[in-house]
Amino acid sequence: MLLGVSKKISMRYAFVLAAPVLIVLGIIEICTAATPAGIVAIIIGLVLSAGVSFICVKILQWVINNDKLKYFAYYDLGIGVIALIIGIFELILK
Repeated sequence: MLLGVSKKISMRYAFVLAAPVLIVLGIIEICTAATPAGIVAIIIGLVLSAGVSFICVKILQWVINNDKLKYFAYYDLGIGVIALIIGIFELILK
Protein backbone atom coordinates (compact mmCIF):
# COMPACT_ATOMS: atom_id res chain seq x y z
CA MET A 1 0.00 0.00 0.00
CA LEU A 2 2.98 2.30 0.55
CA LEU A 3 4.00 1.85 -3.09
CA GLY A 4 0.62 2.87 -4.47
CA VAL A 5 -0.93 -0.59 -4.75
CA SER A 6 -4.60 -0.72 -3.83
CA LYS A 7 -5.76 -2.20 -0.54
CA LYS A 8 -7.70 -4.95 -2.28
CA ILE A 9 -4.72 -6.15 -4.32
CA SER A 10 -2.40 -5.97 -1.29
CA MET A 11 -4.82 -8.00 0.79
CA ARG A 12 -5.28 -10.67 -1.89
CA TYR A 13 -1.51 -10.91 -2.40
CA ALA A 14 -0.93 -11.46 1.32
CA PHE A 15 -3.59 -14.19 1.51
CA VAL A 16 -2.37 -15.94 -1.65
CA LEU A 17 1.20 -15.81 -0.37
CA ALA A 18 0.22 -17.45 2.93
CA ALA A 19 -1.90 -20.27 1.45
CA PRO A 20 0.92 -22.56 0.20
CA VAL A 21 2.75 -22.29 3.51
CA LEU A 22 -0.35 -23.30 5.45
CA ILE A 23 -1.06 -26.20 3.11
CA VAL A 24 2.49 -27.54 3.44
CA LEU A 25 2.37 -27.22 7.22
CA GLY A 26 -0.93 -29.14 7.27
CA ILE A 27 0.56 -31.93 5.15
CA ILE A 28 3.62 -32.15 7.40
CA GLU A 29 1.39 -32.31 10.47
CA ILE A 30 -0.66 -35.16 8.98
CA CYS A 31 2.49 -37.06 7.97
CA THR A 32 3.98 -36.81 11.47
CA ALA A 33 0.85 -38.09 13.23
CA ALA A 34 1.81 -41.25 15.10
CA THR A 35 -1.49 -43.16 15.13
CA PRO A 36 -4.61 -43.43 12.96
CA ALA A 37 -6.56 -41.79 15.78
CA GLY A 38 -4.10 -38.91 15.67
CA ILE A 39 -4.66 -38.55 11.93
CA VAL A 40 -8.43 -38.38 12.44
CA ALA A 41 -8.01 -35.69 15.11
CA ILE A 42 -5.70 -33.71 12.83
CA ILE A 43 -8.15 -33.91 9.93
CA ILE A 44 -11.01 -32.75 12.14
CA GLY A 45 -8.85 -29.91 13.43
CA LEU A 46 -7.85 -29.03 9.87
CA VAL A 47 -11.47 -28.79 8.73
CA LEU A 48 -12.47 -26.70 11.76
CA SER A 49 -9.49 -24.37 11.43
CA ALA A 50 -10.18 -23.92 7.71
CA GLY A 51 -13.76 -22.88 8.49
CA VAL A 52 -12.74 -20.45 11.21
CA SER A 53 -9.94 -19.07 9.04
CA PHE A 54 -12.40 -18.44 6.21
CA ILE A 55 -14.68 -16.48 8.55
CA CYS A 56 -11.73 -14.49 9.95
CA VAL A 57 -10.48 -13.63 6.46
CA LYS A 58 -13.94 -12.41 5.46
CA ILE A 59 -14.09 -10.24 8.59
CA LEU A 60 -10.62 -8.85 7.89
CA GLN A 61 -11.60 -8.12 4.28
CA TRP A 62 -14.64 -6.22 5.54
CA VAL A 63 -12.49 -4.26 8.00
CA ILE A 64 -9.98 -3.30 5.30
CA ASN A 65 -12.59 -2.47 2.65
CA ASN A 66 -14.61 -0.27 5.03
CA ASP A 67 -11.57 1.59 6.43
CA LYS A 68 -12.13 0.27 9.94
CA LEU A 69 -8.44 -0.45 10.58
CA LYS A 70 -8.38 2.13 13.37
CA TYR A 71 -10.67 -0.09 15.46
CA PHE A 72 -8.54 -3.13 14.64
CA ALA A 73 -5.48 -1.20 15.82
CA TYR A 74 -7.21 -0.43 19.14
CA TYR A 75 -8.06 -4.12 19.51
CA ASP A 76 -4.43 -5.11 18.81
CA LEU A 77 -3.16 -2.52 21.27
CA GLY A 78 -5.53 -3.79 23.95
CA ILE A 79 -4.51 -7.42 23.43
CA GLY A 80 -0.84 -6.38 23.50
CA VAL A 81 -1.25 -4.50 26.77
CA ILE A 82 -3.08 -7.44 28.35
CA ALA A 83 -0.33 -9.84 27.21
CA LEU A 84 2.33 -7.49 28.57
CA ILE A 85 0.60 -7.23 31.96
CA ILE A 86 0.19 -11.00 32.19
CA GLY A 87 3.87 -11.47 31.25
CA ILE A 88 5.00 -9.03 33.92
CA PHE A 89 2.86 -10.74 36.57
CA GLU A 90 4.27 -14.13 35.58
CA LEU A 91 7.81 -12.81 36.01
CA ILE A 92 6.98 -11.26 39.37
CA LEU A 93 5.23 -14.34 40.74
CA LYS A 94 8.03 -16.77 39.84
